[in-house]
Amino acid sequence: ILATYIAGLIQKQQQVLGEAAQFNIPTSSSQSAVAFTRTIQALSVYRTDPTAEKLEDVWVRMDIVQGTAQAALEGEYARFIHADAHREELISRLNQTMVAINSHPENLRDVAVAKDAQTRLEALEPEIIGLMGEANAFGAHEVNENQSRLNALYQELEIIFGGMPVFCLAIVAMSLRQNNWLKLKEGELRIQNMRFEAAVNNMSQGLIFFDKDGRLIISNTRFAEQFKLDAGLLKAGTHVDDMLRASNKGPTSTGLSDEDLLASRHKMAAASGQSSTIREQQDGRVFWVSQQPTEDGGWVITFDDITARRRAEARISYLALHDAMTDLPNRVQFRECLDNAIEAQRTSVASRYPGQGFAVLLVDIDNFKSINDIYGHPVGDAFLSEIALRMKSLIRKHDIVA
Repeated sequence: ILATYIAGLIQKQQQVLGEAAQFNIPTSSSQSAVAFTRTIQALSVYRTDPTAEKLEDVWVRMDIVQGTAQAALEGEYARFIHADAHREELISRLNQTMVAINSHPENLRDVAVAKDAQTRLEALEPEIIGLMGEANAFGAHEVNENQSRLNALYQELEIIFGGMPVFCLAIVAMSLRQNNWLKLKEGELRIQNMRFEAAVNNMSQGLIFFDKDGRLIISNTRFAEQFKLDAGLLKAGTHVDDMLRASNKGPTSTGLSDEDLLASRHKMAAASGQSSTIREQQDGRVFWVSQQPTEDGGWVITFDDITARRRAEARISYLALHDAMTDLPNRVQFRECLDNAIEAQRTSVASRYPGQGFAVLLVDIDNFKSINDIYGHPVGDAFLSEIALRMKSLIRKHDIVA
């Protein structure tokens, strides 16, 4: 009876030790990925709204990412990093990038410098997300090793209990000690589970993790919010193809047929290494979809909503080529159109249509200075805006007013 009881304790110990090993390193990796993506978002927000408050947020998040990158080479997480030369090289590049950016943090006041910093971090983002998937696989590998060792211990104890009952008292003491250890590990496991779930569910990106057969292992709440899928489809074991079909309906539809969408997914899955694509939906949202394979044949897919970033970049590009007051094309865009028109006259196509030239007109407003002097610059600006509006209403679609 005693042997059976202690054997049961060891079996339970196997389960708890496996779960504890599984979530420890993945938790650290998930928290690091969250901090990294939020730093990129903070830089993007600062570029569109360069205030002191937004800059302070960027500095704080930069310090967090740099501290996390340095800490990755110490403690328990370092075992995971040093187990693979590519991971060491990635963390080295991350440290070098953060040192370069943080060496003169005051330079980030310049929006162009902030844009360069964002570009450098975005180049590392797919690999950082992929590192999280590798951490999950690493944790699973540790589970298998620990369980193998405990299985061997279990077999040895069966032999001892069957042939050497004289050691029962000593084993009772050992079992009590192991039982206390088990309770301690159960408490640690609950805390690690809470931290892991908090890290994954507070990511700004949607995340789904599949095994080698395409069956769901885990997904976060952000993914459920992004695609509004039925709860039944978010259970472990659901096939990735079923989830993609469900996400391709209604407002979240991509406009592609289910067959074309699945063909795109299979192409990504067949690719070796990390791959990514853009997903544009009928509701106007745009996602950067990144897929990172794991060592056991599964893969991690993240969905980053880049709609606001796309709009901000389009707005920045628009402002670079238009006058802020009149909304007319500025001299840069006008000069580009003029150069294109001149070049068109030199082509063989234009030569077959003699007389299809172009004209440049310079419009001067008489006594405009008097308007500013008498009524003030706000009235003068409004006057110019009205002139621009009327001239745009009169031109043809291939003409330009600048």
